[in-house]
Amino acid sequence: MGGSTFKWSFVIQASTQITSFLVSIFLARLLMPEAFGLIGMVAVFINVSKTLANGGFSASLIRVKDISPLDYSTVFTLNILFAIVLYGVLFFTAPTIANFYNETILSKLIRIMGLILLLNPFSMIPSTMLNRKLKFKEQFYVQFPSMVISSILALFLAYNGYGIWSLVWKELTFSVMSILLLFYFVRWKPLFGLDKAKLRFHFGFGSKLMITSLLQGVANNVQNIVIGKVFSVTDLGFYSRAKSMESLPTQFVFNGLNRVAYPLISASRNNQAVVQVHSNILQMVFYVLLPIQVISFVIGEPLFIWLLTEKWSASVPYFQLLLIASIFFPLIRFNQNLFMLLGKGKLLLTISVLQNILLLALILSVMHLGITQIIYCLIGVNVVSALVSSWYVSKYFSYGIKRLVNDTYSIFILNLILGIVFYILQSRFFDRFSIGIDILLVAGCFLAIYFLISFLLKFEVIGILRKNWNI
Repeated sequence: MGGSTFKWSFVIQASTQITSFLVSIFLARLLMPEAFGLIGMVAVFINVSKTLANGGFSASLIRVKDISPLDYSTVFTLNILFAIVLYGVLFFTAPTIANFYNETILSKLIRIMGLILLLNPFSMIPSTMLNRKLKFKEQFYVQFPSMVISSILALFLAYNGYGIWSLVWKELTFSVMSILLLFYFVRWKPLFGLDKAKLRFHFGFGSKLMITSLLQGVANNVQNIVIGKVFSVTDLGFYSRAKSMESLPTQFVFNGLNRVAYPLISASRNNQAVVQVHSNILQMVFYVLLPIQVISFVIGEPLFIWLLTEKWSASVPYFQLLLIASIFFPLIRFNQNLFMLLGKGKLLLTISVLQNILLLALILSVMHLGITQIIYCLIGVNVVSALVSSWYVSKYFSYGIKRLVNDTYSIFILNLILGIVFYILQSRFFDRFSIGIDILLVAGCFLAIYFLISFLLKFEVIGILRKNWNI
């Protein structure tokens, strides 16, 4: 695993997500929670439709050893057809969705934001081409400028009173800019055509992954559906803000590694090589991600007040619980990479169906109790899903739960101990300072002690990081 590959992958994640985070802070200060609640409602249907339109074909293209223009034209044509059909469904059902939530503005929001579906096929193929070749430097030059331009536009519109439409145009502008820059770097010419053999191959793999991704998308958004219907738009706004804040470190670390992990695992030629890559990736992701999550949990309340003001303080309990739920996310997703490598789409689909049935049943049974109880259900289901997927991995690879625990237990124990200590210290001593100083002291002291102890105890992951980052 080349150090430059990992570095550019993380440069992409750091630049885009830090920019997105900073912009979201200013937008949260300029806009009311209701605006984010409405976008949360729309996002449910847009994200599910995007999953269906993609069809799992991007992963199918990456795993092909010898690819031809026919593969690309077949997948592109399928994506276009799916996107047109799905946008049509969204367009005509938008008034019904608006009536379901008793929010008339949703109809117009869905129809305009749904245009992203028609744009996505033009970015999927060139983006996949760059992923196959591990050209993350070029991806940086696509994603970062697109993020900056769309963010500047959103801030300008929000400041000038355009409200929720500033969030809508941010997403549309990002999609358009990404397509223009991808075409500049890849020089790919869209071609229409369906080859029966290629269609059968990619649809056979991609359809199972599509259904699995769809179920995951529904599971990830079922909370939004329930909260938006049972509670108020403002409550959904608080939950959506908590979710976006929680997902920042999780997606930053996970996407940075997963962008490299799946192509590397796909290129591995034997069981032992796959297991070694999988083990290294898991150790790195937990070593980097867990301290960020623990620190965020400890300083949750002052962090929200300092960044977003008191009007968002109701998001804090949701934020802290979502952090716990997200701990298991990387393990579940990296296990899924192994299933995709083996072509075990049916197994992946079965696990996903059972997981989502369980989650939906639990949420429906507790939704009348409150949003906190809904998140408890999510935590429980994630734990079960992580254990089940890890058990199945052990059936096909020499990497079972015992090896997983052996690889990561020291990282988890150290974070748990430091988390408890700093949670007590933060509430009793650090809160004597100003909020900004409080946050910096907790984060700085935690990280200094964490890295010092891990170096002194010679954690195995230190050697893995040195090797892959050339440090």
